[in-house]
Amino acid sequence: MTEIKSELTVTKIESTDSNKLLKYHLTSEKEQLKITIEIPKELTTIQENDKLKILISDQPLDTKNTKISLEGKVQRRTKTEDKHLYLISFGGLQMRIETPKEHKILTPIRTIYLNIN
Repeated sequence: MTEIKSELTVTKIESTDSNKLLKYHLTSEKEQLKITIEIPKELTTIQENDKLKILISDQPLDTKNTKISLEGKVQRRTKTEDKHLYLISFGGLQMRIETPKEHKILTPIRTIYLNIN
């Protein structure tokens, strides 16, 4: 099983055009990782400055004691001089990952599983 594990801080929460979704900005300074993810308002009580643990895997994950569990597809990977940008769709909910590291698990059209604790 290949996976990405990280603890991130919620740095910003903003509304989207759809009044039913919120866009969460998560950051890990230590790992130079930035994640932006859309989540329906009614699914979570996550607040700014909360610390969240994420687990991204290429295999189904145990969902016990998990705030949010999603299955999605990596749609696109873009590389610039200093960062990799990954776009993932979870049934229409969008997630964007920015990192200086290349992650083989995040190759386009691969199914991935996400847990947020």
